[in-house]
Amino acid sequence: MKKIHILLALALVSGSVMAQLPKGGGIKYGIKGGVNLAQVALSGKDATKEKKDGISTVTSFYFAGNIEIPVSEIFSIQPGLAIGGKGTKIDFNTTVAVPFLGSTSASYVRKTDIMYLEMPVNAVAKIKNFYLGAGPYIAYGIAGKDKLEVTGTVLGVKSNLLAAKDGNVTFGKNAGEVNPFDYGANFLAGYQLDNGFNLGVNYGLGLGKSVLESGYDVKASNRVFSVLVGFSF
Repeated sequence: MKKIHILLALALVSGSVMAQLPKGGGIKYGIKGGVNLAQVALSGKDATKEKKDGISTVTSFYFAGNIEIPVSEIFSIQPGLAIGGKGTKIDFNTTVAVPFLGSTSASYVRKTDIMYLEMPVNAVAKIKNFYLGAGPYIAYGIAGKDKLEVTGTVLGVKSNLLAAKDGNVTFGKNAGEVNPFDYGANFLAGYQLDNGFNLGVNYGLGLGKSVLESGYDVKASNRVFSVLVGFSF
């Protein structure tokens, strides 16, 4: 129920912004979509170099609509509403306690894919057909998948040393849960043809923290590189 309330609030805010915009006056609308390459930056006392080195990207999609509100001949403000995937894969070696046998080395592999509803507000400068921009965003996780395996060799047999997990992400603020709220800054650049077709890249620098590992003081901030195509009209 809380998740539904958040989504309704985001939709109402977006709708209110659109309703207040004047008609005409050089205002344009745009759509864009493409590929997200996502991973996380780790922090916390248990965020060791081995864990950081074990991070790799996950691939997802991105789709957005935006309004372009001109401020001058060069600058515009572009609020929008987007849906896209974030997450990461982490793979490192650790030590796990085994009953009656003491500790043993283990391989920790976790892959997390989360779909976010996001509201960016970017300031964009255009010079001829090139554009550069930046601005803040807020986002809320609406769904996700989480897969965890911790395996090792016990008495010569490869075994699961912790209960394997392969299911939906649990949102919350407790250990092992993912904080659904995210916020940060976007940086974008690209090239737009005179007919409105454009190619661009976007980098999302997440400043929010998501707890991704149960039993460890490790927090993760989203990092997302996007390759996008779009059309402005």
